[in-house]
Amino acid sequence: FLDKYFKGDRQKEIVRNITGEKYNRLFGGLSPLQRQIIDDDRSKYIVVAAGPGSGKTMLAKRMPSILPPLSLEEALETTQIHSVAGKMRQQDLWN
Repeated sequence: FLDKYFKGDRQKEIVRNITGEKYNRLFGGLSPLQRQIIDDDRSKYIVVAAGPGSGKTMLAKRMPSILPPLSLEEALETTQIHSVAGKMRQQDLWN
């Protein structure tokens, strides 16, 4: 399906769940080594260690917008974690 209807870079955007424009906004200012780490499609984890004002919080807040949707099992596990952490009050769900 993807090969038939989506050619070239668009196919990569669909698989990554991020457009080229959004990718450049988030990661355009990174060094080649940093980009290599972000582009690694084999690793499931990212460790962010940097000084104040380097964009760690910005990256953490924007990360959900580039991740694929959660499966039902992942959504339930996430809900359980939030519940245990006391984050399931109505006011916390929307913040």
